[in-house]
Amino acid sequence: MTKRLRTQLSAWFFLAPAMIVLGLFLFYPAAMAFWMSFHDWKSLGGHTWVGLANYARLLTFPYFFDTVRNTLYFTLLNVPATMLVSLAIALLLDVEIRGRHWFRLCFYLPVVTSGVAVSLLWKWILQGGELGLVNAFVASLALPMQDWLGNPALAMPSIVLVNVWKQMGYYALIFLAGLQAISPEFYEAARVDGANRWALFRHITLPLLRPAVLLNSILLFIASLEQFEQVYVMTGGGPADSTRTVAFYLFQSWERGELGMAAAVGYVLFVAVVVITLVQRRLFGQEMAY
Repeated sequence: MTKRLRTQLSAWFFLAPAMIVLGLFLFYPAAMAFWMSFHDWKSLGGHTWVGLANYARLLTFPYFFDTVRNTLYFTLLNVPATMLVSLAIALLLDVEIRGRHWFRLCFYLPVVTSGVAVSLLWKWILQGGELGLVNAFVASLALPMQDWLGNPALAMPSIVLVNVWKQMGYYALIFLAGLQAISPEFYEAARVDGANRWALFRHITLPLLRPAVLLNSILLFIASLEQFEQVYVMTGGGPADSTRTVAFYLFQSWERGELGMAAAVGYVLFVAVVVITLVQRRLFGQEMAY
């Protein structure tokens, strides 16, 4: 046996446990779901081959397009809001101040907190009437109280607020890593030429942060399209289906025992994620020369 072949076999030997786990818990379920999407598959009973009928039903079902519209609405609110807030936090945490490591920890704590616990907490904070903490603050300013989660016009922005608060530390950490990778020599040379802070940010920081911006935008789009946790806990898809997302619709299809339809919804969501990721890489992923 040649040395090269022994090296390859050794590599595969060490990779085998991880590949087996991935095969059993990732690749096999994904392939099985793809197969189920072409069947009328019931949780209690048999299954019948229906071909593309599940996909055709989705594309002709107005109720599904309402969930797509809600998901896009959430995405268009959540992505820019989280990007701006996390970038602002990263810029603040990049400043040389005492105790900045503790500030970084504080901003990251919501990320590692249970999503269900966070959603329950914010559901209490945003509840309508005088018991809600936000309404108590609004009333102290002599402003009208709102039903933040019971009003179709306010429910989705409220969920976006919770999502931004929970995830901003994660994306700020990525921005912070990008900021610290920028050489100080660029800023020093620009200051010698008389550049002010805005010019430094616009012409040096933003262009050199493009890899971090691309990564954050891809992760945010994927997370937004798969939004489920806050919707399930805080509104249950209501009021008047105004917060029912595609991922929540998938869960409801599974809950009704329509496993074939749920699998079809999952693969439609998967294709949407892949397409958006490729478009983002095409628009923002080109290499830069400095």
